[in-house]
Amino acid sequence: MTPGARGTGPRGPGRYDAGARPRPARAPRGAPPEPTPAPSALARLWPWLVLVLAVAVGVYLVFFRQNEASRVRARLEALAQALEVHGPDESFVLRAARIRQTVHEVIDKRASLQIADLADGKPDRTTLIELAGQAPGVYSQARIDLGDLTIELDQAETSAHVHGTVTFTGRRH
Repeated sequence: MTPGARGTGPRGPGRYDAGARPRPARAPRGAPPEPTPAPSALARLWPWLVLVLAVAVGVYLVFFRQNEASRVRARLEALAQALEVHGPDESFVLRAARIRQTVHEVIDKRASLQIADLADGKPDRTTLIELAGQAPGVYSQARIDLGDLTIELDQAETSAHVHGTVTFTGRRH
């Protein structure tokens, strides 16, 4: 048989010696066991980091998370800000794009609007965009303030009915 074949070699019969690893040295009998290595700083701090993260998430969810009514109000405030006229130097094209994008994000196409002072009947998103686009022709500056709004959410919190007074303040050319 050739060296390294089964049944031969320095390891004895029936053992492979090809690629055999040396055994780790053992401590003599009666010697104290080897001390275990100290855990790293991250291993010691890991449970505390997890605890601090869990407490931070809990505090956010209890105290700082917005409810759905707050989110609806924030979207309406974004709409009011998009409809403002900032001055005569404002680009008509950029203003129209900003208004169109914000209106489409905030107001569903099935929504009905009741704006007594602006349009007859029940205007939709398109009417609102057209009216807002005409504002710079009449006003050099305009601001919209959302007053007391009553936001009523449906049971599934997928739609809202908003009632309130909106104040429009403007300076004519």
